[in-house]
Amino acid sequence: MAFSRKEQETRERILSDRRAVLLAQMQVRFDTAEKEHQIAMLTAEQARTRLLAETERQRVWILALAVVAGGLVFLLTLRWLQRVRRERAHYRNLSRIDGLTGLYNHSGVRVPADEAYARCCDAGLPFSVVVADVDHFKRIND
Repeated sequence: MAFSRKEQETRERILSDRRAVLLAQMQVRFDTAEKEHQIAMLTAEQARTRLLAETERQRVWILALAVVAGGLVFLLTLRWLQRVRRERAHYRNLSRIDGLTGLYNHSGVRVPADEAYARCCDAGLPFSVVVADVDHFKRIND
């Protein structure tokens, strides 16, 4: 009986040792899996950080391009408006002044005549207008 009890104790100790070894192996596998998971999470976070940085760089470039494009549109619009003003002044002048004589035509003489009349009225001075219709003026002018 003593041999049997010793055998039983030895078997229980061997089983206990095997359980301890299996438990240690399982603990190592679990710790390894946890560390691998942490490494995967850190790798994913690092990739996310890189993508965020790249996205920010692209956003800054797009913003800079938008500012430059807006400036160009503004300058082109300003240049176009200046040209329109010059052309309007040129055509307004052409509509008031005779191209051959350089004198005011019928519609062009109205504004300066009205202004002169208003000045004379304000100053209490007399106002006179001389209108001449020259027949065949083209032959004289040519």
